[in-house]
Amino acid sequence: MSAVNLKTQAGLEHEQEPAGPKEMSGFIWTLASIIIMLAGAFLRVYDLALKPLHHDEGVNGFFLQRLVKDGIYHYDPANYHGPTLYYFTLAATTLNSFFRGNSGLSTVAVRLVPALFGIATIWLVLCLRRQLGSIGALAAAALLALSPGAVYMSRYFIHESLFVFFTLGIVVAWLKYYEGPPPEEYREGWLSIVIAACAALLVISALSAVYQPALHRLKIILLVNSFIALLLMLWLYDGARSTYLILAAISAALLFATKETAIISVVVLLIAGVAATVYMRIRRPFIVETKKKRKQQLRQSKARRGGGVRWRQTLERFGGPTHIALLALAALAIFATVAVIFYSSFFTNAKGVADAFETFNIWTKTGMKDHTSPWHEFRYARWLGAEESPLVLLGGAGILIAFWRATSRAVVALALWALGIIAAYSLIPYKTPWLMLSFIAPLAIIGGYAVESFYQLSRDTLERLLVVVITVASLALAATQTVKLNFIHYDDERYVYVYAHTVRGFLPLVDDINRLAERGGSGAQTGITVTSRDYWPLPWYLRDYQRVGYFGQLTKPNEPLIVCSDQQEAELKNLYGIEDSYQRINSYPLRPGVTLVLYARRNLLEGPPKPAAGTLDGAAPNEQK
Repeated sequence: MSAVNLKTQAGLEHEQEPAGPKEMSGFIWTLASIIIMLAGAFLRVYDLALKPLHHDEGVNGFFLQRLVKDGIYHYDPANYHGPTLYYFTLAATTLNSFFRGNSGLSTVAVRLVPALFGIATIWLVLCLRRQLGSIGALAAAALLALSPGAVYMSRYFIHESLFVFFTLGIVVAWLKYYEGPPPEEYREGWLSIVIAACAALLVISALSAVYQPALHRLKIILLVNSFIALLLMLWLYDGARSTYLILAAISAALLFATKETAIISVVVLLIAGVAATVYMRIRRPFIVETKKKRKQQLRQSKARRGGGVRWRQTLERFGGPTHIALLALAALAIFATVAVIFYSSFFTNAKGVADAFETFNIWTKTGMKDHTSPWHEFRYARWLGAEESPLVLLGGAGILIAFWRATSRAVVALALWALGIIAAYSLIPYKTPWLMLSFIAPLAIIGGYAVESFYQLSRDTLERLLVVVITVASLALAATQTVKLNFIHYDDERYVYVYAHTVRGFLPLVDDINRLAERGGSGAQTGITVTSRDYWPLPWYLRDYQRVGYFGQLTKPNEPLIVCSDQQEAELKNLYGIEDSYQRINSYPLRPGVTLVLYARRNLLEGPPKPAAGTLDGAAPNEQK
């Protein structure tokens, strides 16, 4: 089949897309995009050390420290999600170390990684300009940039920001591939054999490097060369659009290497795509002027559907069954290789590959017993209404408009994605606020489509002005909520996203420990006994101290400093008589319901400060945060 016929069919295959306003020039688009990106970036990176680390951030920091200092990370299927967060953050800390000359570990350095992925997610939304229209893409990006939850979770050292970026990466890459022009002609024969061989060699070399360490460097070289050869062959085989297929495969692999809940997102996306196709075929809008024209359109529609003509045209557009199967094989090989690389800790932990499958069994049980809430409580709906009202209103309107107008299969799929992901997570008993980030992105996208539709359907300048005013008011409300949550009430448990968070009153504990260590002259060699059962994220802030014991229960203290809970104070006094040799410094709230108490040996407080015997990795206490 000629390229002309293929492109003609491709044009017939595409439904009508919402066109952006003709008056929007490239300059205005670029300027508006830059402003939105800068606003989103500022909200995500400004004063990243402002709020203390959450319990989960402290645990993630513990694994990162071992990776940075000892070069060791082994994936544990029972805890703490996938490896991507740690390896991307390793790059950030390495760069930080290069400029600062220390280990590179700091709160700003580690939180910068999810912040950057959050910023990049805004950019991905702008890449949907063709599907949403110019105004729609800008509105969607602005909604995401100013979303209270999106900003809050992007300032957290947890996996969610990466997870949503890779999810949206799959969507954008696939749409770019689907809409990309097919090659002038499809080349089969020897090229098919070469691609299949490169794909097989890629997977074999990756698995061999993991399970057969002999000749390790040679296998890595073989893997790299196989990957490069496969990319080049795909370009010859399927044209430049194959780049997006490769990016989709890599995004999918990184998604699964980030969190075990990737399976939920992928299933929802697949269902949304299939359901959108079915919906568009049974609900294709058409405008008729006469009864005769309506009958003619019905006959044409039946002719296209009859005998599987439409299905055959779709197959021919992508080169036929054999071509599609080979592309799927190449994509699967890339997916498997990237996933193996990360789960094997870059070929150093063979067990991690098997554990990547075991995690689904473990987390299926975890999702049924921890942080649970039945679906009929509509917890996510109530949380979204409380924190993301502009998104809920515009996103809900966008979903209804997408189904009503049905002008684009892609937009209907995006609407179904937003509905499906909320429904899927609502049905699962496990519910936490950070999972809502997976809702925010599709709601922002379909909310942008609502703005575009309202603007395009406006009949005069006054109606268009009204759309602009409503949109700006919605963004202003979102921005106000974002500032209050992220920079004022970031540890106020009355806010949904502040979920068992460490309160700001905890940080003076770290300052007092650093001050006492410097006063005693022992610096990082100061001994600290931690008896409290709840102490995270304290290990992150005391990461440079060499003699810290986290016992999690009462024990006889022998070190200069003691950190206990307020509930342990009486027992420490009664059992060990610490009042004779230790002085109570102060009490510090860790999080709601948990208070820590610091004791210091009396001789540490007597006399003038001693000369420093060791320094911490950072001169001032605030640099330790």
